[in-house]
Amino acid sequence: ECQRTFLAQTSLVPKHCSISSSTRQECLERLAEPVSLKHIANELATSASFVARMLMQSATYFEPNWQHLPEVLLLDEIKTTNNADETMSFEMMDAET
Repeated sequence: ECQRTFLAQTSLVPKHCSISSSTRQECLERLAEPVSLKHIANELATSASFVARMLMQSATYFEPNWQHLPEVLLLDEIKTTNNADETMSFEMMDAET
């Protein structure tokens, strides 16, 4: 009757959120797998935008270290146009992986 809503606050759900911490952790773990965001969202019963938001938030923790280069670099020449005489590109791979 008072026209107000609220979210219950527990140790399982962060303040002002409606998705549990365990679901957030599971989402981060599944983002390491080679599957689509929609697939993860369907498995966790969340939205694809939530999964995308978790991906973008986690990206800030995994900034590349541009001050370090591996001892060995592998280069692979790949064709990036329809005409083989034109532009070729190089793909760099880390030998440590």
